Amino acid sequence: MKYRHPSKKRSRKKARAAIASTIPAIALPSTIAVKYSLICRMGHEYKQVSQSVQSLERRLVLEKAYIFEYDLKPFEHPNEDFYIGNFASFYGIFRLALKESMQLLENVIEDYNSLPTSSRIILFRNFFSRFCMVECVYLTAKYFKNRNIFMASLITVADLDEMEPWVDDVNDVEDKSSFLEMFHSMFPHTSALFWYSFIRHQLFTLISLYFRSVKTYTNEFIDLLFPLINMDEMTEMEFHALAVLCFCDNESSRQLPVEVTTILDKTRMQVFDELQVYYRNELNMHDFSQRLGNLMTIAHGTAEAGNLMHKEMRLYSTVFDFCSDDRLLVEFFKD
Repeated sequence: MKYRHPSKKRSRKKARAAIASTIPAIALPSTIAVKYSLICRMGHEYKQVSQSVQSLERRLVLEKAYIFEYDLKPFEHPNEDFYIGNFASFYGIFRLALKESMQLLENVIEDYNSLPTSSRIILFRNFFSRFCMVECVYLTAKYFKNRNIFMASLITVADLDEMEPWVDDVNDVEDKSSFLEMFHSMFPHTSALFWYSFIRHQLFTLISLYFRSVKTYTNEFIDLLFPLINMDEMTEMEFHALAVLCFCDNESSRQLPVEVTTILDKTRMQVFDELQVYYRNELNMHDFSQRLGNLMTIAHGTAEAGNLMHKEMRLYSTVFDFCSDDRLLVEFFKD
């Protein structure tokens, strides 16, 4: 795979103009029935999927099992049980959330299962990377506003002032002995000590390159996400609205058939309808243009961050070969 650096960020003025142009002006009814509300459906399915078992609860159980297995250290918090994550834990927990999010999308978007398989793959890739970032921004603002701490999952955190623990996992390469045996069998007249030193040097080089890559991406994430986290506090309803927009705001629309883009446009317009009714009736706001604009800024920033996350994790999986035997992840990170 050829690694591509993230594209240059647009100026703030141009970014604001681009975001503002995405917000439609709509004449709205005064109420929207809950059973027809996409946002409420997303909230219901996010908190409670099939068989009356909470999706969040299932994910928490899986995360806690992962944390126990890999002995992640606790992170001090007055009210919640959080743990210090690293990139390997983020990768492992990422996979746990992947299947859950597939079911979430299938249950919320009525037309999703009837779409062509190729379109569903494109839409899900786009949705999941963005949704991860929206969820992390929402949870970070909820628990760590105005601190340099980022929620990496439901219960793991990354301290952006102390990034060394984030890459500790790559120092532990379990298969050094098999590498040593392979090279020694190929070149039996060369000492095992030589190959051991060679392998250690190559691993050190990869780790050094990766550490610099993480630092670069960390700075990008800080630039993109922390202004969003420190905006007006996002309500749960707005979080669920952004989750739906993660599905229908798609940069790959040129690859999709017209009938699919029509569904995306219709879904997006319905979310704006429902949001504006929510602002009027639930928050008693007459002028909500700034709040809606802030929400679209968050949607734009988390979309960019989702793209960055996807590229970083694909690089990590390529360099350290973490998913060659995992069909689900191989398909997700395929170019």
